[in-house]
Amino acid sequence: MSFRRTSSVYFIPPGQGTPGKALPFTLASFVFGWWGIPWGLTYTPGVLFTNLSGGKNVTADVMRSLTGDAALKDAVNTFDMAAPPNPNIRSDAGSPTP
Repeated sequence: MSFRRTSSVYFIPPGQGTPGKALPFTLASFVFGWWGIPWGLTYTPGVLFTNLSGGKNVTADVMRSLTGDAALKDAVNTFDMAAPPNPNIRSDAGSPTP
């Protein structure tokens, strides 16, 4: 049966190559990929090309996920904590005073 799945994301430091991380996946695809029915003969050359050319760079996707809503909420919470207290807001009721 044919499967087309990606591996987990691996951090590759600047200046280092990907062959060490890609080797097990490339070997598995090279040995077993061709036998996948019905798409093994179609998927395997593309997968081997991607793996042998350094894999897929997902740095931009990871950075977007890290600077998404969670990071924005943390930044807002940090900003609110650093701001001086507002004299128009009562701490007991949480609404502006008249």
